[in-house]
Amino acid sequence: MPTWVEGLGYLAIGVQVGLRFTLESLRSIARMLPTAAVSIALTMVTCAGLGLALAAATGTSRLDAYLATTPGGLYAVLATSTSTGGNVTFVTAVQLLRLLLVLLLAPALARLLRRG
Repeated sequence: MPTWVEGLGYLAIGVQVGLRFTLESLRSIARMLPTAAVSIALTMVTCAGLGLALAAATGTSRLDAYLATTPGGLYAVLATSTSTGGNVTFVTAVQLLRLLLVLLLAPALARLLRRG
C-alpha cells in the first residue's frame, strides 16, 4: 500500500475520533482526570510487565510484546507497530486473541459478579 494512502487512512481515523469531542465531554473528562490518570498509569505498568513476560516467552521484541498486550486503541497500536517496523502480524494475532478472550469471558464474569 502506498505510504500516502496509509497516511490518509490514519488522518481519517484521527479526524473521526477528534470530531466526537464536545464541550460537555471535555468538562466531564476534566472532572475524571485524577482518577483516570492513576488508572492509566496502573494499566501501562501492568501491560509493560505482561509485555516483558511475553517477549521473554516468545523471543519477540519488547516493543512488539508491549503493543500486543496494550488494551484498546487497536488502530493506534497497529499504526505504531507499522511505523516502527514491528511485527504487525504478531501484534495483530495477540490483540485478536485478547479480544476473543474478553468476548468469551465477559458474560461469565458478569454473571459471577451479579451473584456476589
